[in-house]
Amino acid sequence: MPEIAAYLRIRSAHSPQWLDGGARLAFLSDITGIPQIWLMPATGGWPDQLTFEAERVSGAVASADGGRLAFGRDVGGNERDRLYLAGPERALATADAIHSLGAFSPDGSALAYTHTERNGTDFDLVILDLASGARIEVELEGWNVVCDFTAHGILLARARSNVSHDLYLVDPQG
Repeated sequence: MPEIAAYLRIRSAHSPQWLDGGARLAFLSDITGIPQIWLMPATGGWPDQLTFEAERVSGAVASADGGRLAFGRDVGGNERDRLYLAGPERALATADAIHSLGAFSPDGSALAYTHTERNGTDFDLVILDLASGARIEVELEGWNVVCDFTAHGILLARARSNVSHDLYLVDPQG
């Protein structure tokens, strides 16, 4: 009979994101036991750890040019992610709510994401200007997630059920 401890020691790596025009790769791994962000040259080698908090990193997304990396991290396993910009780490959204990491604008100057700050239930859309901190907020109903942010607008998915979603194209000017 196999020993379960051997399976518990299996480590994973996932959610790769190209950085610096493809020169480096960022990914999530639980090499240390808790999922954190790791970086490695595209040419290979051993990765360097980027985040070091005791809390797990739940996801990461890079800007189109790979110059910026945003990530989510919860507190005490509560799955109420707060959002951060990496290198150096800077808090973007830290209210006690669920924040769903989205996508950077094509030029990397803004980040679109959804959150439940307003009422704890509905996922509203935020477009955050990373230089000024200004936020455009769009109140929405239900579960919404940012799929992409292009020159044409923000692609948003709204769940009507666990098997039925609608797609919307939202003007980033609100």
